[in-house]
Amino acid sequence: MRGRLRISDAVLNKVVTATVYEVRDVVDVQGLIAGAVLGGTLGGTVGFVQGGPAGAAVGAAVGSTAGAAAAQWLEGYQQQQHLYEATTPVPIRLRLSARLGADLHALADAVRDAVQQAVAEHTGLHAARIDVEFTDVVPVRSSPSPSAA
Repeated sequence: MRGRLRISDAVLNKVVTATVYEVRDVVDVQGLIAGAVLGGTLGGTVGFVQGGPAGAAVGAAVGSTAGAAAAQWLEGYQQQQHLYEATTPVPIRLRLSARLGADLHALADAVRDAVQQAVAEHTGLHAARIDVEFTDVVPVRSSPSPSAA
């Protein structure tokens, strides 16, 4: 006997995020991990400016605590999220940072193709639409070649 299968937003988000990070020229997917790192980094920087190395440690700890509280809230929020059945078309929205100089139209198409395939393969769901929003471009430094040294 078979029962009903439902896929949560949290599972869908993880599949999509992991897939998007594999697409060349995608630098970041905005979300919890980026926010937690940013909170700790900003807290440490502000603490260092205001109180030197000791201030940096305190600032980073405060930033981490705020990040942890945000993560806990988000986890509770995700538990209340929607559950999708295989017959339900799923809308997907992405906010990305790309490598400076990348063709954003081609990159959006590559992301859409990868996400469509991964969502179908891993969850059996059908992405009704995949909206891609680029919120930042990041210059990516290339490492110096050994002969340049």
